[in-house]
Amino acid sequence: MKVIKAQDVPQTKTVAGEVNAKLVAELQEKFDTIKQMLDTKRYGIYLDAELTGYLFDNFFQNMQWKGAEAYVITASYESIAEQKQKDGIVHGQIRPEIVEGVFHLIKSYTSTGIENARLFKRMADQFAITIQEINQDRQELKDLSLELVAAEKGITVESLTGELHKDPNFLDK
Repeated sequence: MKVIKAQDVPQTKTVAGEVNAKLVAELQEKFDTIKQMLDTKRYGIYLDAELTGYLFDNFFQNMQWKGAEAYVITASYESIAEQKQKDGIVHGQIRPEIVEGVFHLIKSYTSTGIENARLFKRMADQFAITIQEINQDRQELKDLSLELVAAEKGITVESLTGELHKDPNFLDK
């Protein structure tokens, strides 16, 4: 597939409903750049020594799991363990699917006692911050893809979303 750079497309004046090839090329280039960056992006996680101890000595050790969740637990454990520093903290970059896996486990975790609840809440809050960053990145890419599709159709994003609400198969036409 030949990649066309936005600057190589001639600028043309368009009226409503016409496709602006230069805009489409610019949006495609931006979309490809952001997607490539997100495909390889790692997300920061920081757990102090107390939370690291809780994560490895309590959370992972007492996790009740079912079936394929064993894969999530072991992959998450191993990936996060690689980020464990000598001073007992977790500070590093991990893949988004690992963060999401841990967040899935957090949502289904059961425990007892106020001390566990306090530590669990602090740990969950740390992962929630990272989940929020992942979601913001994905939303940016989704918004950009809507801009790109709308530009390819020669319509506004608002028109596109309106058409998609009316007819989910609008893009197939």
